[in-house]
Amino acid sequence: MMPSLFVLDVPEFAPLIAGAGASHAVRRRAGYAMIEAPDRIVVERAKSGLTDAIWFGALTGGYEGRVVEFSAERLVIGKP
Repeated sequence: MMPSLFVLDVPEFAPLIAGAGASHAVRRRAGYAMIEAPDRIVVERAKSGLTDAIWFGALTGGYEGRVVEFSAERLVIGKP
């Protein structure tokens, strides 16, 4: 199983999707963007420009894999 992050496909999360999409595969389905990577997903908050409330809601859509790091500045999801 590849690490995947499911993000609600709404304008508030668009910078997160765009930032992750620069280095990871993104597929859209049923109102969500699914971000995938073979080994791990890494999202840097500084590059996304998200506010605290949106950043800390990044995992509300769900994920597959293991959260390796989720800090105020970085989100990393790896293989389970």
